[in-house]
Amino acid sequence: MMANLKAMRKRFKITKKGKVLKRKAGQSHGLSQAKKKSLSRKKGFFQVKGYLEKKIKKKI
Repeated sequence: MMANLKAMRKRFKITKKGKVLKRKAGQSHGLSQAKKKSLSRKKGFFQVKGYLEKKIKKKI
């Protein structure tokens, strides 16, 4: 897990209904050479599920 609470709050988002969301990986650099299809796949958030979701909710 993360080192501290502030680091976790930057990376995860909890919705009103209690879902834990995280940004998809690979959005920081090298995007000008990437194909449009791969760029659209990398956009947005995805839902964290299972054991990790419970840990994150408990910590935040």
